[in-house]
Amino acid sequence: MEFGLDNVAVETLDYRLALKRIANDLQGDFIYAPHLAAVFHRAGDDLWDRLRSVLRSGTFRPRLPITLEVPKLSGFPRPGSILWPLERLAYQVVVDRIALNAETTLDRSRVFSCQLLSEDPDGYMFAPAGQAYSQFKDKIAGLCRDSAYTHSVAADVASYFERLYQHVLVNLLHSAGCESLLVTFLEKVLLAFTQKESHGIVQGLFPSDFLGTFYLCAIDAQHDSIGAPSVRYVDDMFVFFESEGAAKKHQVRLATWLRSDGLAVNEAKSGVRATGALQREQTEVENLFETAVAEVESELDRADFYGSTISWDVLYGDSDTIVEEPDEVELVATKRLFDVQGLSGGLRKKVDTFCIAAFGAAEDDYALDYVVERFASMPYMAQPFAKYLKSLLPRQDKLVERLSSYLSSDKLLFDYQRLWLYALLSLARNPGAGVMAAALRDLTNPNLSPAVRVACAVLVGVHGSAPQRRILRNHYQAESSDYVRAGILYAARNFPKPERESCFTAWSGHDEVNSLIVRAAKKLEGA
Repeated sequence: MEFGLDNVAVETLDYRLALKRIANDLQGDFIYAPHLAAVFHRAGDDLWDRLRSVLRSGTFRPRLPITLEVPKLSGFPRPGSILWPLERLAYQVVVDRIALNAETTLDRSRVFSCQLLSEDPDGYMFAPAGQAYSQFKDKIAGLCRDSAYTHSVAADVASYFERLYQHVLVNLLHSAGCESLLVTFLEKVLLAFTQKESHGIVQGLFPSDFLGTFYLCAIDAQHDSIGAPSVRYVDDMFVFFESEGAAKKHQVRLATWLRSDGLAVNEAKSGVRATGALQREQTEVENLFETAVAEVESELDRADFYGSTISWDVLYGDSDTIVEEPDEVELVATKRLFDVQGLSGGLRKKVDTFCIAAFGAAEDDYALDYVVERFASMPYMAQPFAKYLKSLLPRQDKLVERLSSYLSSDKLLFDYQRLWLYALLSLARNPGAGVMAAALRDLTNPNLSPAVRVACAVLVGVHGSAPQRRILRNHYQAESSDYVRAGILYAARNFPKPERESCFTAWSGHDEVNSLIVRAAKKLEGA
């Protein structure tokens, strides 16, 4: 299905802001895709010119997302996706515009997730998540202390982003006064992403985070209409009542409200809670959390958490390069939080995700052994673990050897783990013969996700010998996946110049994304 957007509407879109936001959003992607990231970082103007052209001509035909099974804490997977460059820019730039109106509909005395920045020169889109989550917890604690309320309904929505109904979202956006042409365009884009299924949005992208927060605004209004204080962070909500009976009645009512919007309560995470018990849950660990958040905000700049995605695919230098020692940051409160024992699985994950990100930003090896030893047993942490280890790789001589052993074992249960391990090892000065053999083997394994095979291609392109590069080059013609072929094309930027130029010339015309990748690759090399 091809469609477009009115010329006047196209000219209202701020593509430069969208590119900045995508550059930051890339850091949290479920899938490592340096060949697509390079387009945003180095060929953004070319990308916009192409997108503007197809929008004006009505020939925009969205591709399906690239999807990988991402493990959850429970051990069950969920789909994690990224978008092709044209599709991602279109999604971001349109939602950026829509969000300006949609934000005014949200009751920010009740809703704390994804707080849209009014001024956003650096492209973060939202206020810091740690700050927003602290406000959420503070509001819960305040209501728990209020003697007017004895019980709360705690509710979490099952498979929220997968089950969200697109037509309900679109109707809400229209009702919020968002620009009709842009909402109609967004509706077509969302439908294309789900192969004409009318439910679900791509999870893990800034625009989806905002739309997911917005989707339940009617539930907030319903709580307001019955005079019930409520607190919400995306689909995680608490509603307060003066008695246990009132709370139990609302538990039934809330399930009915959600069902009318195509959603269901996650029964394992939902129920009626006494405010006293709920308040006790907010004490020791949450107080440590608040102290650690304050420490990180004072010691580290927000930009420390958003290093260039391109750095995933650039060598630190040859063996003579001097690695500068990072500025010393103590992070005493963060280490105290990280060391708390006996936490439930969900809280342990929350603590690990926050603390390990802070340690990585500070280049602190405090969690090194913990992360390496648990890389296989905590598959849901593969991406944050890899990002943390990336910050330490230049100073840890034995780290490559310790990590590469996982590739020859049967401990990696998910392609997601293998993907991020290859992404990390591509930055090593010398991954070793075993890693190179594994990468060449996995490159041609059709049973592995294309996302993994692209990571293998990039690693071989960076570190491969002449014969190994030849294997990579020859595989381009045998490869059926456009996504993997694009990755091989990008990997060719590491070839000797005559070989590189030959690949660029032969392959750039095979796909519109290929031509953008070549432009980005040449700018990376200063050509």
